[in-house]
Amino acid sequence: MVDAWAADAFAGKDTAMYAWRRTNVDELNHLARDRCALAGRLHGPVLAVDGRYYAAGDRVVTLAPAAGGHVVTSEHGFVESVDVRQRSLAIRMEDGRLETLSGAELGKDRLAHGYAITVHRSQASTVDVAHRLEDGGGRSLAYVSMSRARETNTVHVVADDLDQAVEDLTREWSVDRRARWAIDSGTPATDPLAVERHQSAPDTIREALRLARFEAQRHAVEAAIPPDRSSELRTLEISLAALRRARSDLETGRGRYAGTHEGEAARDLHTAHSRRREAERLAETADTWRQLRHWRHASQDWAAKEDKAQEVYDELSGPEAARLDRQIKRLDGQVKAVRSHEADRSAWVREHPQATSMLDSLDRESNPLSDMPRLHQDLSRLLAPRHGPELRQGIDHDPDFGIDLGL
Repeated sequence: MVDAWAADAFAGKDTAMYAWRRTNVDELNHLARDRCALAGRLHGPVLAVDGRYYAAGDRVVTLAPAAGGHVVTSEHGFVESVDVRQRSLAIRMEDGRLETLSGAELGKDRLAHGYAITVHRSQASTVDVAHRLEDGGGRSLAYVSMSRARETNTVHVVADDLDQAVEDLTREWSVDRRARWAIDSGTPATDPLAVERHQSAPDTIREALRLARFEAQRHAVEAAIPPDRSSELRTLEISLAALRRARSDLETGRGRYAGTHEGEAARDLHTAHSRRREAERLAETADTWRQLRHWRHASQDWAAKEDKAQEVYDELSGPEAARLDRQIKRLDGQVKAVRSHEADRSAWVREHPQATSMLDSLDRESNPLSDMPRLHQDLSRLLAPRHGPELRQGIDHDPDFGIDLGL
């Protein structure tokens, strides 16, 4: 469903996704935002609020009135800019006006991503292309969601077969709530494990239940392991290093500050400081009284110029230096916190080696083809001493050779 939505959205069409359950809406929004980020449609700093991340380019929807009544519930818009320090978002609403939301107005019960929305929230809206996830809600909600688009309305259904899909779409769920998959599909029981192990159950259902069981076990194991924040740590370290380089450039007048007023002030200060130190050194090594007096006067002159240059530098660069120092201090604290978390995670993994081995085992059971490259290498090493390079070359280059060996 997200693939179809992305194809339409990236082609420039006004498109939307709808679902009945909020959990499905959240998952669709998560997948759609990842797709936009990979496509380069999000940029600039990122603001994290209640587990949601907002950047310029994000599509959002309001869940409650905001901005002193200028924004009402269910308004859509795009984030134009993010102010991380003020923790605010500048949002271009659908009617073109620019509104700023901040503080409690960004909470998860006040603002959300708008790539996907609930069917109830879609009423009175119209788009070019609509994609609907059939996850219940009855015929009335189906009519609302399937009449939103001018060009194409597509419903995405999860079902065992086409007949079941038709029945699910036409059933009135308010009066018929029986568990159809367990009764109407011809399966012998309602317990998933019993269905999976029963030989009379259709192979497709048994395999789907087997994979679902592995996935559930994997999620349970992953939930017990402290989350891996190594990618977040790398991002923070890169940002911190960039800020420190900027702070150094501000002091030397190089890099991003070269040619600016701040940069010129830094270079004048550096020149005056170097000349004063040089004059003091020459005064200490002077051979004659005349040379000593000359270099003492020179050092005094350069000291006065250095004081004046320092005043100019402080006036021009002081605010920027203070801003960079605040950001460096904040990021440095975040880096230390994430490093501490990663150290605790590493210690936990060392103390519980069975957790990672269980994840590897579940991955192999749910996807046995993941071991094929390793099997190929083991088979090459096994056969090489007996059959020589000719057979080994056949394994490496003949795609049919593995079939002959029963792989």
